[in-house]
Amino acid sequence: MKQPDITNYLNKTLELSRRANTEIYLVGGAVRNHVMNLPVSDYDFTCKGAASLAKEFSETLKLPRVPLDETPGRETVRVVLPGNIYFDFSELQGVDVLEDLGQRDFTCNSMAVKLDDYLEGNIEILDPFGGRNDLLSKTLTVLPGSAFESDPLRMLRAYRFAAAFGFQIAPDTLKKIEQCKNRIVATAPERIWYELVLFFQGTTTAPLLESMFQTGILNCIIPDLDDAKPDDCECILQSCKNLEKFIASNPPELIKYCERQKARDENRTYALLKISVLLHLLETVPEKIGGVAKVLKGLRASNADIQFVERTIAIQESAQANELGFSAQPVDSNKMYAFAKRSGDELIPALFLARAIYAARKGNAGSVQTFDKAAANLQSFYYNQYVPISELSPLLDGDDLKNKFHLAPSPLFKIILEQIEQARVLGDIKTREDAESLAQKIIDDQ
Repeated sequence: MKQPDITNYLNKTLELSRRANTEIYLVGGAVRNHVMNLPVSDYDFTCKGAASLAKEFSETLKLPRVPLDETPGRETVRVVLPGNIYFDFSELQGVDVLEDLGQRDFTCNSMAVKLDDYLEGNIEILDPFGGRNDLLSKTLTVLPGSAFESDPLRMLRAYRFAAAFGFQIAPDTLKKIEQCKNRIVATAPERIWYELVLFFQGTTTAPLLESMFQTGILNCIIPDLDDAKPDDCECILQSCKNLEKFIASNPPELIKYCERQKARDENRTYALLKISVLLHLLETVPEKIGGVAKVLKGLRASNADIQFVERTIAIQESAQANELGFSAQPVDSNKMYAFAKRSGDELIPALFLARAIYAARKGNAGSVQTFDKAAANLQSFYYNQYVPISELSPLLDGDDLKNKFHLAPSPLFKIILEQIEQARVLGDIKTREDAESLAQKIIDDQ
């Protein structure tokens, strides 16, 4: 979709604010991204009478609006522009914009500029807490006061922003997180899950994940990790680093898997893989079997996300338990087929997960290289043989077995059809006639 002319919308916003005799400021992420020379898609405004201004703006331009907060005195309304651009209008907090900025989260998000100055290009940024200096030093610093106490989710946002922008979290901010970590349990699980997924979409989350262990906030969110030993934590961190290295290389097999998923985008898939790294140890401790589902249900993750994480962990554990065994030549095609059949769509992401964890656990270069070769062979088999054949119409179906072979429905149906599918994938049969001959042989052998 073509990018809309934002200037026209901004001018209309300014015109309506002047008509309402209210001074309006552009604040938060839009100012931060402007300073960082990053694109802006969410424009946050603050002024007195914000809800009324948003209503007039949306009705004048016939744009949809959504109330984000209807608390008296804290009203926030979102207006949706073409091209997935958002204008969020929030009621000014305090007597002036400086007091408003003092109630925000981090210094880099506590800057403002008058909308008319912004439009004229004469940008004088109000920066009472040194946000620009922190941006230059790539440091995330919480505002003085009770930012984490008033909204504990900001502690997770600190990690999310740091991951997104490649920032370090200031030592005093980490200390404050450690002091306030227990407050996170008062936050709605859905909000925590949302922030975790966004955090793990960052490209270098492993160092920050280590910090989350050190401050204790991760264990507050997932108490089942309390029993993790130092070696377990090290395995998680190293596995996360390995996985991020694999993803950064833009592996075609994983990209192809993501392209085939209609209900989940690439970034979310990568985030869920890292969450699988974080939780995989729960399925290796007998008393915690089933802990992955318990944790994710507690965080109100969707059924689709839970299924993905559970299956990728289960498949990678099976791959490691058998060490795949597909690196030698010639490869046992029957075993390869059986593994692909059991694994289904999650085979490819599970193999990347398995490689990351296997390398962290084993460390031996020779065994890791052998495991990687086995995974590559299985990936090649999956995309070059298994998927192309599996997506074709079957050579025979149940009606064929009833009509041609006069069979009544029975467990034999499934045996015949599965053996025909396997033989076709492995190249042993190619035509309907081949399939009929194989079916007759199976029937005769009963």
